[in-house]
Amino acid sequence: MKNNKYRNKVILSIGFCLVLLAAMASSTVMAAWPMFAHDAQGTGMTTAPTFDTYCPGWQIAFDDYESSSMVQADGYVYLGKTPSKITSISIATQKTKWTKSLDASIQSTPVINNGKLYVATVAGTVYCLNAATGSVLWSYAIPGSSVTAPITYANDMIFVAVNTMTSTPLSYSSKVYCFNAATSAVLWTSQKFDGYIKVAPAYTNMGFYSGLVYVGTTAMSSGGGYTSGGGVVYGLKANDGQYFWSYQTTGTIITSSPCFTDFGSQKTRLYLGANTGFYCFDADPDDNGDGTIHAFGMGEVDEGYDDPTGVKYDLIWYKAFTQPMKKVTNPIVDKTNDNVIVAYEKDKDVQIDCYYASPDEDLLWKGKWSHTLTDETLGKGVLPNAPILVNENKVQIGASKTFAIFDPSTGDVLWSYPIGYSNSHIIGDEGNLYFSSGKKFHTWVENFAPTTPATPLGPDRGNVGVRYNISIPATTDPEGHNLCYFVDWGDGTSTDWMEFYASGEDVSISPEHSWSESGDYAITIKVKDQYGAISEPSAPLVIHIDHIDISSIKGGFGITADITNDGVYAKDIEWSVSAIGGTIPGFHFMKYYEGTIEPLLAGETQTISTGPLFGLGKFKITITASAAGEPVEEEVIDGFIFFFYIILR
Repeated sequence: MKNNKYRNKVILSIGFCLVLLAAMASSTVMAAWPMFAHDAQGTGMTTAPTFDTYCPGWQIAFDDYESSSMVQADGYVYLGKTPSKITSISIATQKTKWTKSLDASIQSTPVINNGKLYVATVAGTVYCLNAATGSVLWSYAIPGSSVTAPITYANDMIFVAVNTMTSTPLSYSSKVYCFNAATSAVLWTSQKFDGYIKVAPAYTNMGFYSGLVYVGTTAMSSGGGYTSGGGVVYGLKANDGQYFWSYQTTGTIITSSPCFTDFGSQKTRLYLGANTGFYCFDADPDDNGDGTIHAFGMGEVDEGYDDPTGVKYDLIWYKAFTQPMKKVTNPIVDKTNDNVIVAYEKDKDVQIDCYYASPDEDLLWKGKWSHTLTDETLGKGVLPNAPILVNENKVQIGASKTFAIFDPSTGDVLWSYPIGYSNSHIIGDEGNLYFSSGKKFHTWVENFAPTTPATPLGPDRGNVGVRYNISIPATTDPEGHNLCYFVDWGDGTSTDWMEFYASGEDVSISPEHSWSESGDYAITIKVKDQYGAISEPSAPLVIHIDHIDISSIKGGFGITADITNDGVYAKDIEWSVSAIGGTIPGFHFMKYYEGTIEPLLAGETQTISTGPLFGLGKFKITITASAAGEPVEEEVIDGFIFFFYIILR
């Protein structure tokens, strides 16, 4: 009996460990980019390496235009091309490996998993291809339908959103098909929805119903208006496709695929973008079934939805846009920094907003940072592409012709560059960026910093207020990029980045600078290449700036002043005192005194004196001191003389 109990405990422990390992495996963020928004949860997050700056790498010219977004795994990139082709590109050889023609155009983002490539066409045919050769392993045709939304893969299932058009009057309906990824068997088909599905289904494993699947519908433009049925998000059971929940947004267009984030303790969140606002739902069916709607902070709320099945969901917050937006990207959630980030087009600019993602009710919907990429930066045709979160420490986003990297914790722009491509990008498992544009496939790779420059050339000593020139030694860039230079003068000031020179080219500019106080100043230079990579600073050129100080000017029976050598070298000092004035008739005077201090040691102070003067009235005193080859130090002060006695003002 004891042995049986022991065995049961072991079996339960092993079972628990297997479940835990499976959960860990299903939640692991892969470095490859196997599907749209990276994974079935739509997180847009990868563990691939990321670089501080990028530069153009290799590219491939196509005979046809790209027609779908890309995916990447196991050293290959896959994308659709016009008119009906799917192409495999080898990263190692930098060449096309194979191209396969299918039955119609490919607008849906494919999925790559375990050596199989899943592709769908606008003719409603779903294909499973051998990723190594492009050969068809199986196909399934859905007559009279079209697939344009990205395919989603999870747990050996693929989820495909299928649309059907009725021409009179123009309308669209949609369904979700669930296939056995290995056999092409249709596991289930959802009920028909009113509206067009153009965003990827999202899947999350909630521990019941074999998981949950969410999709959003869109109304399509028609004769200056829109068809019916858009703006609804639906929840389906992954085990049989049965509908269990829906929510009608305030708009007609679901512009982003859903995104899931699990905060634990029944705090799974579903984020969604529509043309009229941005939504956050509690994605755990309420055990208590109270259907409560929460509103916190700046969020605005709609009415909740009571599902006929008894499952009730909460709309946690809703951000209404001030005007309908043309495109709202898939949100990304950065749990490390407690961020939810979304980008959208607004008045030809791209707005990137970051809010607290925390399930803490006191923080929900409070803004953290916001950034605008302007139309002047982006060029025409502004359409933001979905952000990518890399290793939870950088956010990448492409918008029209500009690519930018942000610090997710602060919103600071770490790097940006007008890459010139308007299509969406993915990041490969080796950290490279992949873009398609027109008939070209582009890679952007790690950009290495220029060689650390040599010490600048110039004087090692000088005087306050005198401008001195330095020479900048030429340096090189490992990729041969053009270079510009920057000088830090060591006193809190610097030059701007100067004009560009070719790698290794002599620098003709000889910048100059003066210092206002005595002391030692470390002059360093940095180099930046044309793509923004910055070198380490050079070893410093230390310049000592000297100063002859005149202080403690006093009157009485004569004029005295202290002369101090603030430098590090002894100097022969020539000094002078002139006294001119006397406003009372008959008492005018003009006196001039001079002398030398040979030498005035470094740090030493000596007092100079005029001896007695005679006059009556106001007068002006000018004191000078200088060393050979250095600027003259001068102090001017007013005084009053009463016969022999001097009062300074």
